Amino acid sequence: MCLGPNWRTFVAAVFSASVLCLPLGGSALAATSGTSLSRIEFQRKANAICATYTRRIAALGPTVTQAAVNRWATATKAQTSALAALRPPAIYAVRYRRMLSVSRAVLPVAVEAFEADRAGETARFELLYEKATRMADERTRLANSIGLRTCGKQ
Repeated sequence: MCLGPNWRTFVAAVFSASVLCLPLGGSALAATSGTSLSRIEFQRKANAICATYTRRIAALGPTVTQAAVNRWATATKAQTSALAALRPPAIYAVRYRRMLSVSRAVLPVAVEAFEADRAGETARFELLYEKATRMADERTRLANSIGLRTCGKQ
């Protein structure tokens, strides 16, 4: 399958750089106690989750196949779950919940864009690409606003 330049841009913008991490063993789970984390501890743990996810996605390589998209989707779901297990400080709670919500919503749109591209539906792909890009930009803005710079680079 030969995907056009729009798809490669889409992959770079949404797939290889998404908030949606594979669990970090015990470190992601350590933050699930009933109390929220301090600001610095929260940022450190969340950014570590995102850094691990970024490395895992980069390891998938540049080839965009159905299998790669499936692995990306699985990793994205796992990252969102790991991030959702963290308890942010109260001052970040609303923005963090919104960031996770956008992260969950971008996944099906991105997968649908891949399917549209694969089916040769250029107009549908472009609409979905624009929607996913707007969602990814919103996620990035929210992540950066609460000090999750590594997550914001995704």
